[in-house]
Order: sequence, then C-alpha cells, then structure tokens
Amino acid sequence: MSMRSWLKSFERTRLRPWSRSLKRLFAPRRLAPPDLRLGEWATLQAALPDPGLPRLALLSILPPIPNGVASFAARFFADARWRLDTYAPLPFESMEGLDRAQGAPHRRFFPTESWDRILPPTSYQAVVVEAGNSPHHVPTLRAASRAQTGRVWLHLHEAQAIRFWTGWFEEDARAVFAFYREHYPDRAAFLGDLFGDPGPQAPCGIRPLALLSRAERILVHSDYCARKVREDLGDLNLPIDVLFHPLPPPLAAHPEPAEAPLRVGHFGGLSGGKSIHTLLAALDRLATTQDVRLILAGFGAGRYARRHRLAARRPWLEVHDAPSDGQLEALMASVHVAVQLRPTNHGESSGVVSQLLGMSRPLVLSDIGSFPELGPVAVYVPPDVGAESLAQAILQARTRPEAASASLRARQSPSAFRDRLMELMLR
Repeated sequence: MSMRSWLKSFERTRLRPWSRSLKRLFAPRRLAPPDLRLGEWATLQAALPDPGLPRLALLSILPPIPNGVASFAARFFADARWRLDTYAPLPFESMEGLDRAQGAPHRRFFPTESWDRILPPTSYQAVVVEAGNSPHHVPTLRAASRAQTGRVWLHLHEAQAIRFWTGWFEEDARAVFAFYREHYPDRAAFLGDLFGDPGPQAPCGIRPLALLSRAERILVHSDYCARKVREDLGDLNLPIDVLFHPLPPPLAAHPEPAEAPLRVGHFGGLSGGKSIHTLLAALDRLATTQDVRLILAGFGAGRYARRHRLAARRPWLEVHDAPSDGQLEALMASVHVAVQLRPTNHGESSGVVSQLLGMSRPLVLSDIGSFPELGPVAVYVPPDVGAESLAQAILQARTRPEAASASLRARQSPSAFRDRLMELMLR
C-alpha cells in the first residue's frame, strides 16, 4: 500500500469518525416542531373500512429516500391477500403522495410516529421491520423498540450494521465503541476497523439490532448472510429464514442495444468498495481496440465522478446522477454487459443485480458473499480481479446465452416472494 493510500485510509477510518463526534458535540440542536397533520392523517387511515384480510405491518423507509431498501419495501410487500399497513418516516406531503399513487383498500400508509399508538401491534399477523446498514433506518427502529408485544420479524438486507449504529448514536464515535464493547466483550480486540472495512473477526452489530427490535424471527436473502448473522447472534437463539431478493420484471419494453459501441454499465451508488477504478482501467484497455462506452448511474454518481476526476481523458464515460426508476431501467437495458464488483461482502443482497437479472442482462459479478448462490447466471471474477482479467470477463459475458433462465425468474419472482411471506404468516 502506498503512503498516499495509507493516509487516506487512516483519515477515513480513524480521524473522520472522531471529527464527526466533535462537530456533533458543538453543533447547535434545532428540533423541528411536530407536524400535526401527520397525527390527523394516521387517525383517518386507521378509520378506513376493514376488508377482512390478514394484516401485515411494515416498518420501513420508503421513496423518495434514496436507498435500495426503500425501493424494495415500496415494490415487493403489497399483495391482495393481506392488508399492508406501512409505517414510514416521511413528511406529510410524501405520505399523501404515496397514498394517491399506491393506496388501495388493502394498503394504508402511516407516519412512523403513530406506531403502537393508534393500532396495537398484536392486531397484526406479523410485523416486518426492515433494516439495512444505513442511518436512514434509525427512525423506524426507534419506533419498533417502543412496542412491548407483537410478532416481530427483523428483515436484514445485509449482516453489517455499523453505519446504522453510527447514525443511532448521532456520529458519536466514543458511544459507538462503548456500545460495541458492551455487547461484544469477547471481541473488543477487533473493534479497531469498525469505521473502515470491518474484517471477518469484527462484530457486525446484528445481535443488539435483534434485541432492539424485539425480533422473534430474522429474515435474510441468502445462506451466506444467514451464516454471518448466526455467528454474530452468539447465544441469542433466534430462528433465521432464508428468503431471496425478488427478480422484478422490467417496467417497460426496451430495445436491445445496437451492436456497437460496446456498452458496459455499473449501476447503484458509487464508492471505493465497488472497485470502480479497476472497472475504469479495464475499459481503458478495451478502448484501445474498439469503440466503448461506460455508463455509471446511481445516487451520488456525479459527486463521486467529480471528486475522483473520472472523466479526465475518458471521452467514452457517461455519468448519470440519481436517475429516476424509469431512466435507470432504460440505462440498464442499453448496455451489453453490467459489472457489479465487491472486494468484500457482508451478506448484502443487491437490488441492482436482481433488477439486471430480471431484465436478462449479461453480468460480471465478484465471486464473493451471496453472489455465487445465484448460480451460473453471470461471469464470476475474483474479488481482487485485475483490469486485464476484468476486460476479458466483460467480453466473455457479452457472448454468453441469456443471463437468467426462465426457471430462475419464476423461482425468485415477486409473487414467489409474497407466497413465501404468506407461508410464514400462516405458521
């Protein structure tokens, strides 16, 4: 590792958390007054006629929050076989807009603040609490922790929660370290890299998350994630059900891309943990022999590209910052090959990969974590793949037959996911 890389890593993992703690200490607190319209809205929603269906509560973030878990919750839980009550930390205008767009006799939307205050948790066949490694989930988990009763299922989208707990403690690094030492006294020696890239021995923060939510069951999307969660739970013997991330069909029909130029895409948020510079180096090599385009699209793509000067000397690079759902899907359909790399994996399921598989796009994936469980639907590369090998994998993926078989799309369809939820509710 070069001195420059070491300094950047030291700044990110050691200095930045403590500087945030100091900023938090001296920052003025400005608490917004409660919006009384939300309470009135919750009362009106609770008074809507009962369709006589089983009832499922979902505590989750929702769009327009820019997060994959929000998109998942909005897209995959509603079903005509049950009444879905979604509790989300949204302002009144967003709540009203969601109801206009998606409301139905079997679906209602409530502000998170009304959880356990208007309708009792015991009135639901199940309470699903969505959790990901993001501070966006703090309001819903605070609400979930209030209820003393209810059949709570904690739905984990990955087996790592350090960014969630950092948000819970409002960027107070000292409080986070003290909290982890309390819950993992036998693993205190491995806390040093919590704010960088937690190694395999570092605690994941799932055990206290399960205790906080009062979960009686945990839902995950892969066997790999289930193993990591089980290890982190220790002697907390909760049942873990392995579901899957649904492969959604495209929202619209799209034409196949033209034969040339070769269009390669990376979709979703950009970070150093997704080997973007290896992908750029691979395209540099391919660009010496053919006409290429690289499409980077997702939340924060523009900021990341500017900060790292990705466009310098690369006229073939396209950056699309925070595209809408429809725009993102059209960009996905426009590529010959999509590349989604992870040098490390904490059991996270990728909504982007599932969407690309649902659209039958050729894929290059890292052979790590839960990705190999998808089977022979992609060209797999080592987590530390080099640029030359990645370039060859891209060419190989382009010539492969259809990426996801019809049987895989049927097994992991949105309706199959909801069938599995129904089975769990009827246990």
